[in-house]
Parts: sequence; structure tokens; C-alpha cells
Amino acid sequence: MTAGTLFRFIFEILNSYITVQSFDIIVTISGTFQVLAIILFFYSMWGRIRSVGSHIREAKGERF
Repeated sequence: MTAGTLFRFIFEILNSYITVQSFDIIVTISGTFQVLAIILFFYSMWGRIRSVGSHIREAKGERF
């Protein structure tokens, strides 16, 4: 996420001063890295976000 944001920040600024086709491609790729990093973050954290087995514990009468 950090690398994607850094590259996007740098090349967005450079792209505003210098119009080069490869800068547009780098901005697109770095934006894709940002989206992939967000997806990877939620994939890795999903077990903590979604409580596993809580419906089973609630059915047994456990209160939270």
C-alpha cells in the first residue's frame, strides 16, 4: 500500500508537469497496487472482522 501510494503520488505530480505516456501507465499500475493491497488487507483480517462460531456460542446460551 505504501509503495503504491508513494509511486502514485510522485508520478501524478510528474505527470502534471511532463506529459509522458509511460507516466500514465505507472500511475495506473500503482493505483492497481493500492487496490490489491486493500483487498489483501481485508482478506488477511477477515477472520478477526467476522466472528467465527459466535452463532454457535449464542445458541448454547453464552452472552457477550
